[in-house]
Parts: sequence; structure tokens; C-alpha cells
Amino acid sequence: MDIVEILKTLSSSYGLSSFEDNVIKKAEELVAPYTDAISRDKAGNLTAYKKGTEGKNKVLIATHIDEVGLMVSGIEKNGLLRFSTVGGIDLRILPGMEVMVIGKKNIPGVIGSIPPHFQSEKDRGKAYGRDDLYIDTGLDTSKLKQMIDIGTPIVYRARFSELKNKKFASKSLDNRASCAAMIYAMYELTKLNHKWDVYGVFTLQEECTMLGGKTAGFNTDPDLAIVMDATFGLQPGVSKDEGFDIDSVLTIARGPNLHPEATKDLMHVAEEEHIKYEIEVAAGMSGTDATGIQISRKGIPTVLISLPIRNMHTSSETININSVINAGKLTARYIASLDENYENRFE
Repeated sequence: MDIVEILKTLSSSYGLSSFEDNVIKKAEELVAPYTDAISRDKAGNLTAYKKGTEGKNKVLIATHIDEVGLMVSGIEKNGLLRFSTVGGIDLRILPGMEVMVIGKKNIPGVIGSIPPHFQSEKDRGKAYGRDDLYIDTGLDTSKLKQMIDIGTPIVYRARFSELKNKKFASKSLDNRASCAAMIYAMYELTKLNHKWDVYGVFTLQEECTMLGGKTAGFNTDPDLAIVMDATFGLQPGVSKDEGFDIDSVLTIARGPNLHPEATKDLMHVAEEEHIKYEIEVAAGMSGTDATGIQISRKGIPTVLISLPIRNMHTSSETININSVINAGKLTARYIASLDENYENRFE
């Protein structure tokens, strides 16, 4: 399995929250060889099913596949586009950013701003507001209106870069890295004996509504859920209490959003497999699909594995590829450790 190529394919695909169809199709092609069935639910989630040897219990793996970005909110007479943000976007990073407007055809554009020459000395030290920014595609208004509408999605332009020491930078590694890890887990499970049926769900809209996680938990009604997401890598401005070394560890979350006994078992498997991890404190809701899955139906025991990345929610999120491999391996080995009596631990 070429995990780098899988990560490149997923992160280079476009899938703004609520507009995920393009990347969902790519994920389906990549995961299909390691599954027994593929389906889409009414919410649009993609589910990859793999039958266990016993079939008495079900485990859900949930990884959100949407990305943050923008939407067209206006078209000026000179052809420049106004936009609204979708998900947690920091306006300070946008000036000069290359984007792709996903209309009837993909249209490349750049985000422009008021030149500093036309700002007062006082204003030069301030962050731009949304009204100070625009997108220039080079097209005039009449041509643009033939290709896009108000509400058309806009994403960071794909640029997958290989850095040194097994690091890669791209847009949407939050959370396409976890999607790649789930595909790796499904691949690993083809070589392992696992008693439980596995439902690997690529969930929608985590960045905005949690729609995918909530509906995945309800639809699959699992005995256990494993959520994978991104967390903060150590970098300037991120403290050691909140960031993690992207070169050496995964994180396993503990807190009221996660099941304590299942989490201990996950930690035990990580130690047995010599997979380095650190505890990430989730003192309230985790801000991941675990938030919606845990409270679905009668309550679903849930654990959370996170992959540290730098530059969260930018076009150059950075990860060590070993995190993807280790997250997939840990997920697969944890599933293989589940037996028919495991669910009794939650009663």
C-alpha cells in the first residue's frame, strides 16, 4: 500500500463542508479493495463495511472528510468575488492565498486585499476584515455568472509538498490524514482475525454541523466507536500542554466525551504494539465527531485517536506520514483485540 499516494489523493481532492462529493468518490475508490460492501446513507456519509468472523458485535470507525474553506457571497461589477467563511478560518492568513472556485468548472483564483500603500500607518498594524478581501479569478462578471452562483464553494488550492524527514504539507490534512489512516486500518484488517463487524464511515460536515458523526452513530448503532481526527502539533505559539510532537506520537484523549474503560484498553493495545502516544486532555466536548457519536441512541462507548499536525486550518498543514501509519495500525490492532464479551465491560 502506497500510503503517501493515498494521502496525496485525498488531500488534493476538493470537499468543502457540505460539498464533499468529489472527495467521497476518491475515498470510495481507495477503500473499496479492503471491504465487503460500500454504501451511502441519506446524510451522504460513505460507509465501508468489513464482515467479522463472529458478526455478533459492531465497531464504528469515524473520520470526517470535509474541509474548511469559503463560499461566494457576492460578485462585483468588476468581476471580483466576495466571500463568506465555512468552518474555522483565520482571515489573517488569507491575503495572497491561492484558491479554487468550484463552479461548473474549477476556476483558480487569488485572494487580494487593500495594498498597504493605501492604508494609514495606524491601519497597517491591524488584521484585515472580510470586507477588505476579495477573490480575483481574472474573469469578468458576465463570464463568472455563467460559471458560478452565490453559494458556490471555494477551497484552498491543492499543493501537496514533500518536506524532509517523512513530513508532508498540504491543505485539508485535517482530516484527510485520518481518512488515509482508516483506509490503512481496513487494509491491515485484511491480514488480521477480527470477530466484530467493522463500519468505516467517512463523515460529512464535522467542521460545521457534526451531521455526519451524529447520523453515522445512529445508523450503524455500534457497540463501540473509534473516532480519528487531527490535533495540534508543537510549533511556535502552541504550548507543550496543548501541542504534541508530530515526529513521535499520536494522542489518545481522556475526558467526559470518551469512555474510560475503552480508552484504557486502547492505551494497553498501543503499549503492546509499541506505538508511542500521549494523553490529550479533553476536559469537555472534544470538538470532534465523538461529540455527536457518544450521545447517539442509548449512548455509544467512544474512544478518540488524534494525529498531530502543524498549521491547522491553513493551506500548508504539516504531518509526519508515520502518524498516519501508526493510527491505522493501532485502530486495526484494537479492533482485532475485541471479543464477544467486550461489550459487557460497558454495562
